[in-house]
Amino acid sequence: MTESTLSAILLERRDVAPSLAIFRFRAEAPLEFLPGQFAVLGINGIERAYSIASAPGDDLEFFIELVPQGRLTPLIFALKAGDIISLRPHARGRFLLDPAAANHLMVATVTGVAPFMSMLRAAPGAKFFLIHGASHVAEFGYADELRQLAARNLMRYLPTVSRPFDAAQGGPAENAGWTGATGRAESHIEGCLDTWGLSAANTTAYLCGHPGMVANARQILARAGFQPQRLRSESW
Repeated sequence: MTESTLSAILLERRDVAPSLAIFRFRAEAPLEFLPGQFAVLGINGIERAYSIASAPGDDLEFFIELVPQGRLTPLIFALKAGDIISLRPHARGRFLLDPAAANHLMVATVTGVAPFMSMLRAAPGAKFFLIHGASHVAEFGYADELRQLAARNLMRYLPTVSRPFDAAQGGPAENAGWTGATGRAESHIEGCLDTWGLSAANTTAYLCGHPGMVANARQILARAGFQPQRLRSESW
């Protein structure tokens, strides 16, 4: 038997970069989900799964990257406020917070931060530590919100640019003003474990984003003593 679908209306689109945008929808009926899960969106019968960035009970938010040759993302990026998409009525996924963990170390690349935003927004009292990697400064879609949380000591946040601009060696000109951390997200894991006082005994780690980052990060964390049950990951 085919699962029915709901309708969802696009309320707002916020462009982050030429191929990145945050979309906010309101479904015709509430979608129940746990932070970290994904929803299945569809247009003209074409469906794909996207991690939910909003907290349960809020309008549904998604951080989506345009794939020019893809079947669905060009259709999503062509939407205007008021347009309707389909939504499967059940969220899915096991990429969830570990309720037994004292600390939550999150490592993401670009849109991989989406499920972490849902977790952060839904459980503001938990101890969150986020390393967010991107090639370009503009790809940090939630930088302002995350910096505000960090400034209020509600989390620790390290954004890092993997392709910094260098006057002698070049690099993307749009990164010229960046003065923060540089290098791939996983290259900062060991240092952050020390700086933030995290260990395999008191922390669960969550990895989301580029498959290469996820694989490298799993190896780094395993060497630091993290057992498989304290490592959770999703890649795309």
